[in-house]
Amino acid sequence: MRRILTCLLLAAVFLTVPASACSVSTLYIRVENVPEEPLYIELLEEDLHKSYISAENASREALAHYDQELLNALLDAVPDGWQAHTLQATRSGYPMYGDLDGEKIDATESLYDFSYDELPNTYRILAVTKSGEIFCSDPFVYRAMGSTVTLDWSAKTITTPRVWLRYILQFLIIFLPTILLKAAILPLFHLWSRQNRKVFFFVNLLTQGTLALWFTIHSCQSGIFWYSYILLAALGTGITAMEILLYILHFENSTKGNTISCTIFANFLSTILVRCFLEPIYHIMILL
Repeated sequence: MRRILTCLLLAAVFLTVPASACSVSTLYIRVENVPEEPLYIELLEEDLHKSYISAENASREALAHYDQELLNALLDAVPDGWQAHTLQATRSGYPMYGDLDGEKIDATESLYDFSYDELPNTYRILAVTKSGEIFCSDPFVYRAMGSTVTLDWSAKTITTPRVWLRYILQFLIIFLPTILLKAAILPLFHLWSRQNRKVFFFVNLLTQGTLALWFTIHSCQSGIFWYSYILLAALGTGITAMEILLYILHFENSTKGNTISCTIFANFLSTILVRCFLEPIYHIMILL
């Protein structure tokens, strides 16, 4: 039995290592009521006197398919004290990625995305049309890793994401399935008594609630990196040990071996569940 439980625990650790990770900060700009003429959008950040690369010197191949007049119009429209995210150097002296001309969603909407290891905390959105119309937003704060803002071109208004809703929904999506799955395992180990259910609820409110809260804040503020899963595995192992101790002290009509087996098996399955859900949840939450 010990060998089986050890293998299950090790398998849970390995399953937490992702095939891919959401390690890049991304800001999506959804444009509604797009004009019929070409519209280029650039992300601006405060000019902190970092080295610059002009549009002419930055990766000619990457910029070759763009309208050069519009690129120059974007650069000319950058206000004093700010620098362009894609067309001018940032961070280590290299241009960040930006989809300047966007991608059509339908006849009235387009989607632009900007990404790098670290996006600016404070940013502005600059838009220029082929006919020379210019729009530059007020500064906004980038509050969550991976976000979508909406620009209504007709009204020239910007709607920022509801970050508080993202935190709440992401916590519930992680926490509730975990609790339901673990509760469903109790009858399999003959632990479905009133006393045990009360103990189970309060223990998991403390342990799994804390874990879900931590991972929600971590993924929203920092994104999901490869080491996020290592941290999740380490915290999950500590939580499993804590739950075993509390269950042994407070469960009724159960041997230590049965309690330990139930706890490790339940946490093993919940780890797989969280592992499968995290990245899809992350990509869905970006749209909020």
